[in-house]
Amino acid sequence: MLDALGFSPGLSPAQSAVYQAMLTEPEREISVIADALALSVKDVLAAISALTDLSLLQASPDSPDAFRPVSPHLAFQTIVRRREANLARSQDELAAVQAAIAIAAAYQQPIAPDRTEHLSAPEVVQARLDTLAAHTATEWLVVLTGASQPIGMSLSLSLDHCMTDRGVQVLILLQDSLRKDTAVFGHALWSIKMGGQARTAPLLPTEMLVSDRRVAVLPVDHTNPADGASAHGSPASSGP
Repeated sequence: MLDALGFSPGLSPAQSAVYQAMLTEPEREISVIADALALSVKDVLAAISALTDLSLLQASPDSPDAFRPVSPHLAFQTIVRRREANLARSQDELAAVQAAIAIAAAYQQPIAPDRTEHLSAPEVVQARLDTLAAHTATEWLVVLTGASQPIGMSLSLSLDHCMTDRGVQVLILLQDSLRKDTAVFGHALWSIKMGGQARTAPLLPTEMLVSDRRVAVLPVDHTNPADGASAHGSPASSGP
């Protein structure tokens, strides 16, 4: 019957046969079922145990050693819900693996000349910025506009600290409106004290980070940080 329906809820041939036999004659003894299906009693008991785990059989209220089949309609609904839950978990696991791969690639792979790389998640943006900061040799430019800061742009402020210690020239270009942002403007003053440079401008087009004038990182969408960022390698770029 199950094969005719074109639906096999993860059953082995023996389990399917036992279930169909019990649907047909629920009162049959296990030994009779075993003889009818040319199975051993042990195999039938194993099938019954598996069918019970799948909610296709239930222990009889009259006898704990007897079992009765659950309506296929109700039983298969339960199985479908379980499979949907398993599928959702698998999709979550796949998404986690894909994110891990993207993060690893951002840490290890350089940005090729004339290549644009989409940094799809905050963790990937962070990984790429860490890599760029570690490989920046001469100049690190931070442009902040005061718009809703995409994830990754604000992270650059903490990265500046490690680069000034390495002798990298840190340049910060701020939109005038950020003079009122005590955290950002205070960082700019700190950078000047440490040997960096900071300038303001009435209006700036977009936030960005530029490493050694070779690689630029820009937000994909100013209004939605979850969209991540994009990294662009210049024609002369050969570094990370």
